[in-house]
Amino acid sequence: MKSTLIVAAAFVTLVSAMDAQTSMSLSIPGSGVSLSANQWLYEICPATQKLTTTIDVKNISASTHTYDVTRYDMKLNSAGSGDDAQAYFCFAGQCYDNSMMTSVVSLVLNPGQSASSVGQAYFALDADYMEATTAGLSIVKYTFFNTNNHNDSIQVTLRYNDLTAVGINQAHSVNRDIQIFPNPASNVTNLKVSGSGEISNLTILNSIGELVYEKTLPATEKNTVQLNVQNLAAGVYFVQVREGKFLTTRKLIIE
Repeated sequence: MKSTLIVAAAFVTLVSAMDAQTSMSLSIPGSGVSLSANQWLYEICPATQKLTTTIDVKNISASTHTYDVTRYDMKLNSAGSGDDAQAYFCFAGQCYDNSMMTSVVSLVLNPGQSASSVGQAYFALDADYMEATTAGLSIVKYTFFNTNNHNDSIQVTLRYNDLTAVGINQAHSVNRDIQIFPNPASNVTNLKVSGSGEISNLTILNSIGELVYEKTLPATEKNTVQLNVQNLAAGVYFVQVREGKFLTTRKLIIE
């Protein structure tokens, strides 16, 4: 389960050294996709939906290092009247709300060790994005840096709903056909999944990103799945279905 959100303010000055040799490498977990310094990742996120992009960090040096992450909101889509997209993240087992730009819990990696191999949830970067009521372009940058040497850093940029993108070099999240009914729900709701036929992982997160339900969906159980939600408190939740490297999110309201 994700830890309680930290809302305190934090700031760190980073020295830009994207071209320098670093002690780390980045990748998309489970996909075999390695990320280069300053790489752009293109994501599609429907209106009012939540999308999580997971990025793994690995210590490729011969020494143990400590790492942190800083988020830069370069552009957040606005639908007007305070209806803005929001970006927030989890790293090193700790989650932060949209006001927190730099992790305060650091990640220690031994030589050759990656965040995903630590064996605990949310140690890799989970870059979360919540779209406004009207989808639009947002640009969010994340810098991974050595806590004791800010010159040792690497940065990637997430571009959400960039309709002008040509020659997309990385697009690993898709909008699969997932329907939830009834929605809002009170006791029972149904999830209809139309995917690739692969084994899927179903999770339900509450409004602050805590895991409240998890289920594995075999390839044969991909039509309509009945979910008992009577034990969930009233509020907004997010249903996520992951098939390999593909992740789709839908909002669920419990009355």
